[in-house]
Amino acid sequence: MLRLFLVLNARLAHQRGRAALSVAGIALGIALADPRGVTRLRLVTTVVAFKRLTADEIDRYLASGEWRGKAGGYAIQGRAAAFVRFLSGSYSNVVGLPLYETAALLEGAGYRCAALP
Repeated sequence: MLRLFLVLNARLAHQRGRAALSVAGIALGIALADPRGVTRLRLVTTVVAFKRLTADEIDRYLASGEWRGKAGGYAIQGRAAAFVRFLSGSYSNVVGLPLYETAALLEGAGYRCAALP
């Protein structure tokens, strides 16, 4: 755990003021919806840029423990939102699943998404 903590600390320090990419791939393969067995694919890329973090801000974020279990080492929907100065792309992609693109794939395959009007 200490090693992970040190690696994350170095990652956040390196990310100060820089943009990071969040990339997700979605694949939908439904044999019943498409007799040819066609798989539909989407690649979603989101750019997230943090403000320049001070050593104190990094230390306080790490001490919060919010980073635990997060693939990128931060939760954009949590405390780390205060560090985000720019986001281009899908917010839900950074959280974990690009919802708009997933719903579009399902709709394209003939499935109505309950969340859509």
